[in-house]
Amino acid sequence: MSIPVSNIQDLFATAHDEGILSQASLKVLAVDDVGQSIQNALGVDVSTIHSSAPMIGSLLVDDSASIRFGSNSQAVRDGHNFCLKALRDSKQGSGILVSCRYINGTQLYPFVPLDRALEMTAANYNPNGSTPLYDAIVENLGGVVLKIQEFANIGSAARSSNWIFTDGHDEFSRRNTIDQARSVITDLLKMETNIVGAVGVKYSQNDDFYRIFCGRSEDEVDRARADGTLELLEPAGGLGIWPRWVLTPNNTQSEIRKAWQVVSQSNVRASQATGAAFSQFAAGGFAAKP
Repeated sequence: MSIPVSNIQDLFATAHDEGILSQASLKVLAVDDVGQSIQNALGVDVSTIHSSAPMIGSLLVDDSASIRFGSNSQAVRDGHNFCLKALRDSKQGSGILVSCRYINGTQLYPFVPLDRALEMTAANYNPNGSTPLYDAIVENLGGVVLKIQEFANIGSAARSSNWIFTDGHDEFSRRNTIDQARSVITDLLKMETNIVGAVGVKYSQNDDFYRIFCGRSEDEVDRARADGTLELLEPAGGLGIWPRWVLTPNNTQSEIRKAWQVVSQSNVRASQATGAAFSQFAAGGFAAKP
């Protein structure tokens, strides 16, 4: 489905009128360049999804050259494919729309039913770009906002689980800053029907992805985890992601695969929870009870 950019802007305006988007996020999203970037991601018409509790799942995957230089390309492919398999095996797939986008702009697949999502292979994932992280987040989550609004327009309340996977800090974003990306993330999270999580692969102990993702130090997060209050530790800046939904594996294939397994398990559990149960799961993070 190809929606004209003017219609995309109308959908964003409706999302603002209905309280999904703040004025700050509307200003970020309702511009022609962003609309054109989102256009190819919208995929199927939501009216073809027959579910009383539709779910949207999005993956934003780093395809920068450092993934390849770190010999992690296959671990990323395997992780993505494990996510798809886990959802398919859960038998929850009939009401799920999924998408996968690379940070440098390539769409592996737009929003499609789970059974139409593509496996990631060496032919369609060959990381060799840079890391325009903030631009990619705005464009990817802008598509999620539009899908949520499309469902709302036909009387369905969709929930979503959205994941960012990267091994680097932002480089070469042309349109958006961390504050603008945070605005869109914050708007999604305030509805309590959306999860935004992040995986940051650490090349060294100095790679403090918690600062980027949630404005907290690794020490703060470790203390909260140790005393059992991680789910209460709020973001204090950065991209505004809650610390309970952040993973920072070391730069090894085994740790990267383990992180993807955690993400896939969380997606399955999100797909099985609706209403208040979903909100409770989102509030608990990785430590939430099944």
